[in-house]
Amino acid sequence: MKGAVVIGALSFIGYHLVQTLLKEGVEVLAFDTEDLLAATRISEEKLLLIGRHAGFSYHSLGEREEVEANHTQTVYFCLCDPNEAQLSQDTIVHLQRVIGICRKYGLQLILISSISPSDTMMQVETEVQSYEFSSVLRVPAVYGPWQPQFMVYQQLIVAAISKREPIVTVSENNTDAVYVEDVVTCLYELGKNNVLGMYYVESGEANTWDRGIELLNGNRNIMTISKRIVKKTGSSYPLRAKRTLQEGLELQKRHVKIYESLYNV
Repeated sequence: MKGAVVIGALSFIGYHLVQTLLKEGVEVLAFDTEDLLAATRISEEKLLLIGRHAGFSYHSLGEREEVEANHTQTVYFCLCDPNEAQLSQDTIVHLQRVIGICRKYGLQLILISSISPSDTMMQVETEVQSYEFSSVLRVPAVYGPWQPQFMVYQQLIVAAISKREPIVTVSENNTDAVYVEDVVTCLYELGKNNVLGMYYVESGEANTWDRGIELLNGNRNIMTISKRIVKKTGSSYPLRAKRTLQEGLELQKRHVKIYESLYNV
């Protein structure tokens, strides 16, 4: 892969994807909604960690959306967090523009989606699949460093470090859990090998999400909802997990301790 565009480079999965692409020697043209002069503290820290890499450049969406086609093979759309229930209309507009760019230059378009997508996420999937040179990767709950603060594992970790009793409402997919770097490996392979179509990934183990709750929360109860109904659309993509659930959660906890000030701990 010569070069890649990542739309949503400061999102949870998008940020880890950028890191992997750069490690593999891929030049990255990165976009997100945040202006450099008004970025959140978390986004500022992410940009500090990757912004000095010679193969990385960042632009705010709206400032620039054109790509250098002669250096680009793949466009990743990570602006939608797979676990977000509601997506803004701006996200749909950005996606439509990206699809137009991909059609113009014949670039592969890859979308990260949820294994139990919301109605708005399904609308995004439909938009992407209208382009013949596209891929969709559906994932369950994704965990690891930089996990969004609305997700349960992150809430439990922050509460434990803060020595507060967790008050948690589950709004994410709660059927399974996979580590973020393992998901990013799948995304990278889809682009590197020009794999097209609809795919989903699973941990391959029973009750993974629940076991994560037990590891973080012991025997204390949290407010739960019934398990989401999952219709496994597409083909299973092989997930070669590099870390156990416990190892991944330990890395996430270590990350929160390092960046306590960013999470108001």
